[in-house]
Amino acid sequence: MKRFKEKTLRLQDLPGREALGDESMEELQDELAQCKRELAMSKARVEKGEAEQQRLRDAFRLLSHDLRAPVRAIAQLAEWVYDDCVDSLSGEVAENLRMLQSRALRLEQMHRDLSAYVRCEQIAFESVSKFSLQSLIMQVWQRVSEGNEGEFEFVMQLDEGVNVLTANVHLIETLLEQLLSNALQHHDRCEGFVSVMSCLEDDGKRLVLRVDDDGPGIPLHLHQQALEPMKTLRARDRGAGTGVGLAIVRDLLRAVDGHLEMEYTFPQSSRGLRVTCEVPFGQVTHES
Repeated sequence: MKRFKEKTLRLQDLPGREALGDESMEELQDELAQCKRELAMSKARVEKGEAEQQRLRDAFRLLSHDLRAPVRAIAQLAEWVYDDCVDSLSGEVAENLRMLQSRALRLEQMHRDLSAYVRCEQIAFESVSKFSLQSLIMQVWQRVSEGNEGEFEFVMQLDEGVNVLTANVHLIETLLEQLLSNALQHHDRCEGFVSVMSCLEDDGKRLVLRVDDDGPGIPLHLHQQALEPMKTLRARDRGAGTGVGLAIVRDLLRAVDGHLEMEYTFPQSSRGLRVTCEVPFGQVTHES
């Protein structure tokens, strides 16, 4: 594109055209024609890629809809069987049922993650409503921590005046769910802490959500990989998530012109992940 503009400017430069001979002028026109062909090919590739991406999103959306009921039923049945039989079964069988219940909950979370990923643009522009941020955070934490085998301390810190918001509640909820799930799923210890901090910055023009944990963190050179869909930094048989959580966060914030930063919670020991999300004022208003 830059080369195309340079050639066009050279042709529009009248003194330059007078100084050029017929042969040089013909060469310049040939180069410009080649640039136009390359630009048209690039545009066609972009359009083809966008069409393919939309086709995949539509396919995922249909698949997600068809899977919703059976996935939920598997999770519910696993819970009922465990509750009904745990006292009458041997320790090994009871442990297997517990593992079945845990995997069923993980399957349900995977379904929610994939559904959210294919609906990022739709979620980003849903209508606004008034809600309590404190209540929303607690509801999300209780949902994502259900069935987790570790012992984690949960800390919430909200600045004064940020609790009652008028915003896209589905957007905020999805950001929180993906960040909190990511903190639990990728933790490398049986106990630890997860915290959520929220405040308004830039004279109330931006809502900031920050989630900290004391897990292994993500090295700087792996940040880009961690943001790609279906990429995990741990083996899936060691409790890794679906690999779309941070990709969802990135795409949601990109859709609303937000901002995302990742760093170590404890830089000195290279541990913990701190993810900071900034949602523009156009998406959020608040009450004191």
